[in-house]
Amino acid sequence: MQRLNSSPPFSTVKVYTKEMGHTGVKRLINRINGRNLPIKVMIPTSLVIRPSCGSSITKHLFKEVIQ
Repeated sequence: MQRLNSSPPFSTVKVYTKEMGHTGVKRLINRINGRNLPIKVMIPTSLVIRPSCGSSITKHLFKEVIQ
């Protein structure tokens, strides 16, 4: 995946793609084997706050991280 550099860096949502893929394969195998599956599966995400949100607190924290 190509990383884009922006100024200020964008706040993003971290999606755990390995867990998503693993869960999908497990569900597919269970489906093939005739097992009942839950309709909804929750896979956690994380908010990655960066200075693009405009908060002075995040700007201060970001400066400490990059120094």
